[in-house]
Amino acid sequence: MVKLGYKRDIFTYLSALIMLTGKTETINQREQMNMGLSVYQQMKKNHYFLTSTQNVPLAILLAQNGNGLRALNKAETCYQLLSANGFKKGQYLQHVSHILALQSEKDPETLVSQCKLIFQSITESHKKPKDFHYPDLALLTFLEEPDIKTVLGITHELNQEKAFKREKDMNFKIAVSLYLSEYMEKNLLMESGLYTAIETAIQAQQAAATAVIISSSAIHSHDGN
Repeated sequence: MVKLGYKRDIFTYLSALIMLTGKTETINQREQMNMGLSVYQQMKKNHYFLTSTQNVPLAILLAQNGNGLRALNKAETCYQLLSANGFKKGQYLQHVSHILALQSEKDPETLVSQCKLIFQSITESHKKPKDFHYPDLALLTFLEEPDIKTVLGITHELNQEKAFKREKDMNFKIAVSLYLSEYMEKNLLMESGLYTAIETAIQAQQAAATAVIISSSAIHSHDGN
């Protein structure tokens, strides 16, 4: 991947792992690498200032089965529809659109409607989600009827734990990941393409979130704080 033009960083490494663990029936690994690079380059054309190597794992996911650029067009439609429905434009909304576009069987309008309903449900039960949490809402759309109360319950438990209570923003992300993982195991989705899509989307999102935290910590350290 590095020889083809990918940067030598954590996101290319994660992308390589995704390729090794993912299942694709219509293209080989080299074709997926090339398609992933084309998707990433088009991402930069669409949203130059929002796109960074954090987006590479999702570019690789969108490139599966050879439909990368078509999936990216779907992602762009989702991005614009979400913005029109009150979601704040930016890098997190871009991540949302890419995750939603992984669901090839659903049209953009349906996906955006699901995302909006989840947003409203969390707002009514807890509080309005931050844009930092937008991608987690997108992950929940993989399920037809996600149990928001259970997700918020896990979040509350994490918030009470001494080791986690200072990281409330991350706790919601962890809660979504735990909930989805448990759901998939209970519902025997391990051998399905849905399991792979959710797992790899979670990994890509967690890597992006971790990178933000690391870069933020580095800035604070540099400032002497």
